Amino acid sequence: MQVELLEVNDPDFEFLHGELNVERLNKVHNLLWLAGRPMPPRPLHYQRASGREIVITEQMSLHLLWGHGKMYLKPIPRYLLDYAFWRDKIQCSQRQLYGCALGFLLSYVALIQYESDFHIAQEHRLVPPNLSFARWRAFVKSLLADRSSTYVDVNERYLFGELRLNRLNLIYRFALGSWRGYVYPYQQYSQFFIDNLTPILSFIGYVAIVLTAMQVGLATDRLAGNIHFQRVCYGFTVFSILGPPALVGFVFCRFRHFDRARGRNGPSP
Repeated sequence: MQVELLEVNDPDFEFLHGELNVERLNKVHNLLWLAGRPMPPRPLHYQRASGREIVITEQMSLHLLWGHGKMYLKPIPRYLLDYAFWRDKIQCSQRQLYGCALGFLLSYVALIQYESDFHIAQEHRLVPPNLSFARWRAFVKSLLADRSSTYVDVNERYLFGELRLNRLNLIYRFALGSWRGYVYPYQQYSQFFIDNLTPILSFIGYVAIVLTAMQVGLATDRLAGNIHFQRVCYGFTVFSILGPPALVGFVFCRFRHFDRARGRNGPSP
């Protein structure tokens, strides 16, 4: 890299580690294929055309995650566009941070491919305000000058682009045993009940259809005297009486956990 774009303050190692590390995603790297494809993220104009709202996050662990119609993106810090920073700070001395920083910038190479993408990035303050599209293209050209080493050094998280937040939550819950998941998804009570009660209502509708079919079956001469069918009807009737209240009770137990977690940890993205 030989293009110096901006003058920036000199960040220290602890700050850089907090800003750039993606350890939480590296921890489940072998399962990331369940949450996304091993390909670069699609450009910003595509994200907008897909109806996704671009949401700013300062947590690198949330960069390129999407769900509920939102795409979380971390803005490019000024220091990552400074050649002296790469030369003096992390290119040789901090290889792990180098891989994280390089992968992060490569994600923006994919996100900002056209001038329209650059304007969207400016609109959402994803790039510094005094950065021009011409200077951005020069920076990208410099960044990709040595392709043979560029992708070898990148952190493995950035081998994947966009990741589904709901699938990451499932990976964390089932693979790591974390009830909260990767990011606790609910910020409003209404969203919690919609997501958790809607499947139960669908299930109750299916149960009602089955019970109606059983009632019709019992009204026929052939099935009315069938002891096996009567046993099935009896068992399913008991299940239909006890099952839905049990599921609703489980949802309210989850709600109590959600309410405590929300109060203890505050809102999450």
